[in-house]
Amino acid sequence: MVERTLHAENVPTIHVGISPNHRSYRRFRAIARPGCLAIERSAYQEQNAALEEAYHGQLSVEDATRLFEAIVSVSVSFLPNARRADSRIEHALEMLQENPSYPLKDLACAVGLSYDRMSYLFAETIGLPLRSYLLWQKLHKVASLLGCGKTLTEIALAAGFTDSAHLSNTYQKTYGITPSYFLKSDCVEIHSLCLQATVSAVA
Repeated sequence: MVERTLHAENVPTIHVGISPNHRSYRRFRAIARPGCLAIERSAYQEQNAALEEAYHGQLSVEDATRLFEAIVSVSVSFLPNARRADSRIEHALEMLQENPSYPLKDLACAVGLSYDRMSYLFAETIGLPLRSYLLWQKLHKVASLLGCGKTLTEIALAAGFTDSAHLSNTYQKTYGITPSYFLKSDCVEIHSLCLQATVSAVA
């Protein structure tokens, strides 16, 4: 994962992250290096009311999802086109979504590629190295289970980590915080919909 920092002193800020399995993810990855593109704030004028509610932690999960999709839709209109998808990689993605633990050499064979070629085409097509995608998939599973009443050990095992320490170390290296922060912090609310969870910061 890439280390990133956001500086926004004395400015109301909402952070929106797009997942690698989202249909528009590759459009964002197509942004030229260093990977930043400034879009005029006025482009999101229609979302002003919802953004204000989101900033104050007043949106439901459903409304937050609608706001997310609206922001992505507006943003995509300013983004470059993505590289044409390789059908074999699309197939590999589908198989990984069905079985995140699919052995990679077997996966490569199933889509008619060598492992090295599959890894190369995956990064070219998705914009993310294969192993980084697999790590994201596991961490996404963790996020979906936070707030569901499970212990960190139960979450770790369900997401494919050896134990809670392995999960915490990986999460810390990736995001700079441990998953326990979301469970104990007074600054975070978790709105969970079983397999899908939205974590939102509140003032």
